Amino acid sequence: PADHKGGYPSHLGKAQLDWLGEQLEKLDGPIVVISHQGLAGPWSVDNAAEVQKILKQHQDKILMTLNGHNHIDHIMKIGSIINFHVNSAAYQWVGGNFRHKSYPDEIHAKFPYIEYTCPYKDSLYTTLTIDPAAGRIGIKGKLSEWVGKSPVDVGKKMHPDLKDGNEVAPHIRTRTLKR
Repeated sequence: PADHKGGYPSHLGKAQLDWLGEQLEKLDGPIVVISHQGLAGPWSVDNAAEVQKILKQHQDKILMTLNGHNHIDHIMKIGSIINFHVNSAAYQWVGGNFRHKSYPDEIHAKFPYIEYTCPYKDSLYTTLTIDPAAGRIGIKGKLSEWVGKSPVDVGKKMHPDLKDGNEVAPHIRTRTLKR
């Protein structure tokens, strides 16, 4: 946006919003809206209210939104739309104020940005099974563990709507969701 002052941009511009509205208008459901950044919930795009207004107009045909930017295992429902924040494959970003070492020095020397993260021991991934007729979504879970300290262990404060150990954790929980 024109008033962006730095940092990671988190916004859908007018052209993107118009395109989204046009696509939702012409497509039949059920629709899965996929974005990198969250369209609802913790740390969502800064104009999430505008996005939600568009989605709400078409909620009868939207099954879910799916994103992964925030590296959390979080689900929230707005109206009849399921919003799934899928966890990162590898880590939780904690930033420069919480740098620490999770691996031997030679690993940190080769990959300096690792110290800005709380890495997972094993890669995370999921498989979604969608039953459009029933409006049901199955999420296959995957468990790992922290390599070294967790975000809470390094003093990182999480979003107030998230629980350490549930949404901020080295896992994707197995769940069945119903629209």
